[in-house]
Amino acid sequence: MAKVVLASALARWLPAGVVPADGEFVADLPGNSVGEALEALFVDGDALQPKSDLGRALRADAEVYVMQALSGG
Repeated sequence: MAKVVLASALARWLPAGVVPADGEFVADLPGNSVGEALEALFVDGDALQPKSDLGRALRADAEVYVMQALSGG
């Protein structure tokens, strides 16, 4: 299983009590690729959709970090 980590800026949208005090949400999810691991992760009933490379293979001990896009200067 891959460890998927949601950055605190995204984890704040999860239900109360799900996110630990440090603000990051961590889940061990099944999947042999990035896409399969993210398909197992839902927020308010919607799967998180990355923009590219969903077929990238994952090791059994892989860590996938999901974070918000940043912009500005």
